Amino acid sequence: KLARARRLACAKVSSMNSSMSTRCFLPAFALVVTSIIFWFGLAPSNQMDYIAAMRNHSLATASKEPETLRHSFYTENDALLRSKSQSLRLPRVLLYSWHNNGTGIKPVVDGTAPAPANAVYWKFCYANSHRFDLVFASEDGEVEATKEVMTKREIYNNLYVDDSFWAMLRGIQYQLLTGRYDYVFLMVDDSAINDMHLNLPVWAFDRGHDITLMDTNGLDMLNGVLFRASSVTQRFLDELLLYESYTEQVFLRNGHAAFQEMVLEFIGREQRQNGKLGYGGACFHLATHSVLEFNSKVQRDPLVAVQQREYDKCFFAELDKLAGPYGYRDSKAIGFQKTFVWRDKVLEFHDVREEQPSPLQPRANCFKEFRGLTWRQEDCFTFNFNRPGGGVPVQTISKCPDPGFAWGHFYGGNDLLWFRDWSQRSKFPARPPRVLMFTWQTEDAFGMFESEVYWKTCYAHVHGFDIVFTDVVNVTGEKVQEQVLGDDASKWYDDKKMWAWNREILGFLFSGKYDYVLYFGADVLINYIHLDFPVWAYDTGHDVTMMDQGFVGWGLNENGVLFRPTAFARDFIDAHYGYRTNFWTQADNGPWMELILVFLGREAQLVGQPGYNNICEKYGILNMSAAVFVNLYPTASWQGGVQYCSCFFIEFNRLAGPFGKRKSANIGFTKVSERLEDGKELLPSSSNTLHPKRVMPWANCFDYVRAYWTEPQKNCFAYHWNGARFVDRANSPGQLRGQVAGTMTSMSMSCPDPSFSEVWEKSPWNKANRKKTSI
Repeated sequence: KLARARRLACAKVSSMNSSMSTRCFLPAFALVVTSIIFWFGLAPSNQMDYIAAMRNHSLATASKEPETLRHSFYTENDALLRSKSQSLRLPRVLLYSWHNNGTGIKPVVDGTAPAPANAVYWKFCYANSHRFDLVFASEDGEVEATKEVMTKREIYNNLYVDDSFWAMLRGIQYQLLTGRYDYVFLMVDDSAINDMHLNLPVWAFDRGHDITLMDTNGLDMLNGVLFRASSVTQRFLDELLLYESYTEQVFLRNGHAAFQEMVLEFIGREQRQNGKLGYGGACFHLATHSVLEFNSKVQRDPLVAVQQREYDKCFFAELDKLAGPYGYRDSKAIGFQKTFVWRDKVLEFHDVREEQPSPLQPRANCFKEFRGLTWRQEDCFTFNFNRPGGGVPVQTISKCPDPGFAWGHFYGGNDLLWFRDWSQRSKFPARPPRVLMFTWQTEDAFGMFESEVYWKTCYAHVHGFDIVFTDVVNVTGEKVQEQVLGDDASKWYDDKKMWAWNREILGFLFSGKYDYVLYFGADVLINYIHLDFPVWAYDTGHDVTMMDQGFVGWGLNENGVLFRPTAFARDFIDAHYGYRTNFWTQADNGPWMELILVFLGREAQLVGQPGYNNICEKYGILNMSAAVFVNLYPTASWQGGVQYCSCFFIEFNRLAGPFGKRKSANIGFTKVSERLEDGKELLPSSSNTLHPKRVMPWANCFDYVRAYWTEPQKNCFAYHWNGARFVDRANSPGQLRGQVAGTMTSMSMSCPDPSFSEVWEKSPWNKANRKKTSI
C-alpha cells in the first residue's frame, strides 16, 4: 500500500513538473525501511497510527536541507504524513493558546496532574515533539501588539468576552500575516491534548480547506480550529473583525456567534456562486443582545439562555441548508472534520481506527457535551474543559515521551518557550542550560540584604538553577592602603572585598557542572515581575554578556554579568584580576571598563582596524584606594571618575559601535530598547506576541538607570543598590532607600512557588539559619 501510494504521488508530481520526476524512482526498499522504523521503533505503544492520513497527504520526497526536515521527536512520523501543499518541507505550525489576561496558565511540574491542570504541560510536550511554535496569548498582549483601540467594557474571568474575543482574532490574524507559519491552530487555555495522539501533527486535519473546524450539531465550534495562511483566511478574519464596529450590541456565547455568522456568510457566498440561495442573515438578529457590560451574570440570565437556544436552532438549520447535514457537510473554504461514519449504525473513530486507511481522525474539540455521551478517550485529540463534568479523561502515560523535553520546576514551561526561540538552542540539544547564581558577600549582608537573598534564592528555585553565596577571600598581591575608614560605604569598597569575587567564581565556572554562571553583587534585588525570565536567554553567542549602556558618569557598571565556561572567559577574568596591583577609580569597576577596551582593541586589530592604545588608563589610576578617595575627597573622586568614563565611552563607541548597536565576537552587550519603524521605542515591558523576546529585561538597574530610564519598575530584571550607603537603618534590615515604585523589597511578598516555603525554611542562605552577626 505504501509503494502504491508513492507511485500515485510520483505520477502526479511528474505530470506537474518533469524536473522532479527523477526523484520519484528511488529504490523501493528505502521507503520500506522508513516504514518499518516508524511502525516498530517510533510510535509509543499507547498512541494511534496515522499512516491512514496518507490518502490525503502525499509521500513527496524530502529535501536534505535543514529547513526541509527539522529534527524533532516525531520527524519520521511527520515526514510520512507530509501535506501535498507543503511537499518540499514540513508545514510550519503555531499552536495558539488563548488565555484571558493570563488566566488559566498554572504551571505544574509534570504531566500527571488531573486535567485540565496539566493542559499546559501537554501543549509544551506536543509542540516540542513536533518542533511547532507555541504561544500563550492574552488580551492585554494582543491589544497592545496590534495597536487597536478597544472598547472599555468590564472584563471578567471568561474566555472570549467582548474585547477579549476580538483581541484573540487579531492575534491570530497577525501571526498568519507574519509569513512565519503555514498554519495556526487555536486552542483555549483549558484545552488539553490527549497524550494518546501526541504523534498526530495538527496540519493533518487539513483536507484542502482554508479553515478547518470539527463538525458538530451543537455548541462550541471555536476551539481546535486550524487556520491556513491564505488570502481566503485573511479575508474571513478581516470581515469577521468588522462585526466589532458593526453593532454596539454584544454577540452571544462570548463572541462565538460572530464567528458562526461569518461561517454562514462565507458558505452562503459559495452557494450563490453556484446559482443557489445563499445566506440572507436570517439568524443575525438572534446573534446579539443589548447588554453593554457582558459578565457572568448575563450568561445566567434566563432570557439570554432562551435567546441562545433560539440562535443555535436557527444557525444549524441554516448550516444544514448551505453545507449539508451533520456528518456530511462540505464547503470549498471551510472544512468540517468528520466525527462519525454511518454503516447501518454510527461508528466513531475507535470503531474504524484499525482500517487502512481510516476514514476518521480523532476529534479536534471534545467539549463537555460530547464527553457526557457514549465516548472513548481515544476518540479525542483535545479535551476542552469548558465547564466541569462530562467524562474527565486520565493520562495513559506519566510524562512526555520526548527525552528532549524538560519541565521539572515551577517556570519550566515558561523556560521552554524561551528555549524554543533562543538563538543558542543548538548548543543544548537535549536540555535547557544549567545555571549557577553566584554572589560574593560578607556574613553581615545576609541581614543587611535579607530581601535580596530571599528573592535570589526564590528565583533559582523556580527555574531549577543552583545558587551560592560565598565570603571566601583568596586575594593576594593587591595594592593595599592601610587606613581607618570613616563609614560603612567606604568599608564596602575595601580592596580585598572588591577583588574576592574574581577568584572565587572561577572554581564554579570551570567545575564542569554549569553552562553559565551569573554574577550578582550582594546589593542586587531581582524584580518580582520578571521572575519568569531565564537569565541564560541573555546570551546571543558570546563568552561574557552584560547590559549595554550609553554614557554615564558612573561608567559601565560591573554587575549582572553572564559568563560561559570558555577559554576566553577564563582569560578575561584572569586579565581583570591583573589590575589589582594598582589603585583604580571605582575599585574593580574601573579596571573592568579598561579591560573591555583592551579586548575590543585586540578584536579590531585582528580585522585590520586601529586597536586600543591605553589612552584612558592615565585617568583611571589613583594614588590612593578608591574606598579612601571617595571617603576623603568625594568631589574630586566624582570628577576623576567622570573624566575616565568620558574617555572610556569615546573609545567604547569607536571599537564596539554606538549604544544599542554594539558588536563584539566574544563580549555581548544586551540591548535595552529597540526603535521600531514607526519611531516608537520597544522596551521589555512592551514585548509581546507582536515583538516576542526582542528586548529582554534590564539586568543591572543601578541608581542612574532607576532615576532616568523609562519605567524601571516594569523593565528592570534586577535592581542594583550600589552598596551599603543605600541601606536605611531606621527601618528593618532589607528596607532600602533609592528604590522605585512597585519594587518588591520586603518579605511581605512571597515566592510564587508554594514548594519554596519549605525550601527557604531549611535554606543555608536564610538569615535565621546562620550565626548571629551584627551589621
